[in-house]
Amino acid sequence: MTNKFSLHFPLTNRVITLEHIKSGSNTNSQNAYENQVIEFCTNWMLGQETFKQYSSGSTGQAKLIVLERQKMIWSAQQTNAFFNLNNGSKFLLCLDPNYVGGKMMLVRAMEVGATVVVVPPSSTPFEYLDGAPFTFAAMVPMQIETCLGSDAGVLFLQSIENIIVGGGPLSTPAQSQLAQFNNHSYATYGMTETVSHIALKPINELLNQQPFIILGDVQIKASNEGTLMVQSKITDNQWLTTTDIVELLSSNQFFWRGRKDFIINSGGIKLNPETIENEIIQLLPTTTEALSLFVGSLPDKKLGRAAVLVVQGVWSEKWMEHLLHIRPKFKKHNFPKQVLFMKSLPHTQNGKINRIELNRLILTKAEEIITL
Repeated sequence: MTNKFSLHFPLTNRVITLEHIKSGSNTNSQNAYENQVIEFCTNWMLGQETFKQYSSGSTGQAKLIVLERQKMIWSAQQTNAFFNLNNGSKFLLCLDPNYVGGKMMLVRAMEVGATVVVVPPSSTPFEYLDGAPFTFAAMVPMQIETCLGSDAGVLFLQSIENIIVGGGPLSTPAQSQLAQFNNHSYATYGMTETVSHIALKPINELLNQQPFIILGDVQIKASNEGTLMVQSKITDNQWLTTTDIVELLSSNQFFWRGRKDFIINSGGIKLNPETIENEIIQLLPTTTEALSLFVGSLPDKKLGRAAVLVVQGVWSEKWMEHLLHIRPKFKKHNFPKQVLFMKSLPHTQNGKINRIELNRLILTKAEEIITL
């Protein structure tokens, strides 16, 4: 089969073919982002066996991880097979190629010889495009939420046949809107150590009531602490213990409940921020105006740590009515008793919420916190 792989850069109106990459001609660009993409593809085509990669740093200090070529190929093959991607497919790369999500989009395309349209990572990737349809794209929640806020963004999302979303949860309004489209959207589960995602679940009105379904040859089990353990060719057939708290349904299905290292010990009660966030999101009216919300914490003399609900948005009486209305539906100590409204929230470079920085900002804005 002829490899038709090519890179299309609408920002500079350039096309880089497989022949250009192999010969090294026409590959230099004055655009740093384009050079990063071309350099990775060149190294891949030259047969480079390992690639140094930092984890996202969303839970603390980013870790250096070495990705092995064969494991990247196995991961790409699983995704390509699931979505039936081939050399007639058209990919959109709107993620940072310095992170595993961006790299794996390129590997998937190179493995099947697909076309890749490359735009700089931003919350509004459609601004660089002409409306032509795509077969496959990977995005983070911030990009999805922003695109859904404009007519042009909605049309852009509808033009993509298959979308995978990773890096964090989607709001209820975003889930509802995506569910109404005629394309296919999936939430992903994975990490740098597993070379991108190892499980998917369709995004629809029942998203948070559906389990993740494992891809390929991956095996799973729960540790004594209730965290997910993973074994596959990608982990050298060794059990990898994650920090993700899960509920196993079967040998290939699980519910994700949050991360062990995010647990807030508040007066001896262990609060799972991500579980609380998802429950709040599900109970809020779909018309609620907020890009996102997260649960952080700050030191408390009595409790040790006190949970704080951080909302990206502007304070309003309507917002307070919503929160006071849903609070009785939670167990007594599970709903944050304090709320902080912020215009923007801290994210890592690949779009994940930066919880370390979020808690630091909560401390600096203590005077703005409202007690419910």
